[in-house]
Amino acid sequence: MKVFRELNEAASFLEGGTVATIGSYDGVHLGHAQILDRLADQARAGSLKSLLITFSPHPQQVISPKRAPRLLSTTPEKIKLVERHDLDAMFLIQFDEEMSRVSAMDFLEQYLLEG
Repeated sequence: MKVFRELNEAASFLEGGTVATIGSYDGVHLGHAQILDRLADQARAGSLKSLLITFSPHPQQVISPKRAPRLLSTTPEKIKLVERHDLDAMFLIQFDEEMSRVSAMDFLEQYLLEG
């Protein structure tokens, strides 16, 4: 599994079509595992690449640190756990103050449609 931290690196690797899931994925519990396995299966069935888009740190740690959930795993642990699910790539988006101000529409356009 490739791990990307920059949009341009991820975009060039994923050319040709991608099946993706996006979320905080603060760990990989049974529900997350089921989503990742289904993602990998659907990508293979369509001869596409599979991609997990997630954030580091958890968005709540930036937006509202006092209300941030206790994480199930660290980012390096999360990468190891995700690797067990046979995905092609993981895109770790650096979540900071600047990213917290990106609108949902801009995120959709910049990261999912254009990127």
